[in-house]
Order: sequence, then structure tokens, then C-alpha cells
Amino acid sequence: MEPSQDAINLSGLGSVAEALHQESDKLRQLAAEVEAAEQAQAEMQSNYPFFKRAIYAALREKFERELPPLPDKSLEALAVEDGAMPLEDFIQELEQLSEGPNHG
Repeated sequence: MEPSQDAINLSGLGSVAEALHQESDKLRQLAAEVEAAEQAQAEMQSNYPFFKRAIYAALREKFERELPPLPDKSLEALAVEDGAMPLEDFIQELEQLSEGPNHG
């Protein structure tokens, strides 16, 4: 005995309803995941200033512990002692290098 047209239509509606139910469950799950991600991001943003201060303090402590103290001289005086050239001369040298030997 063959199934009636009504039985086939009801069967088809049942599978459509089941598919819709499954998709609805997936959407609820995705919505929950998005909400959890948004909450985590909000928490990270609220903690950022505290985290930043803690990291800077830890880095400052590390640098102060590991690096020698800075000399009590101006940066210009230190540059002269190290044999650095004046900025204008340095820029001119860079420009000459960028022009290359063929552009003279």
C-alpha cells in the first residue's frame, strides 16, 4: 500500500520543521558564543589600563635592574663623544647614497 499524498506532505513538513529547529539551535549557539566573546572583549577593555600600567612597571623594573644608569649628559654631548655627525651632514650623506653613483 502506497503512502497517501497527505502523509507525504506531512512527512515533508516534519523534515522541514526538524531542519528549522536544528538551524534555530545553531543560531542560538552562535548568539551565545558572540555574547561570550563580547563579554570577554569588554572585560579586556576594562582591564587594559591596569594591565598596561603593570606591564610598564615590570619593564621599568627590568630595565633599571639590567641596564646601567644613564649618564648625566645631554644627548647631543653623548653623540659628539661617540663621533656622531651633525644631523644635516647625516641627511646629506643619506641623500647622496640614495642617488647612487649613476646620479651624480
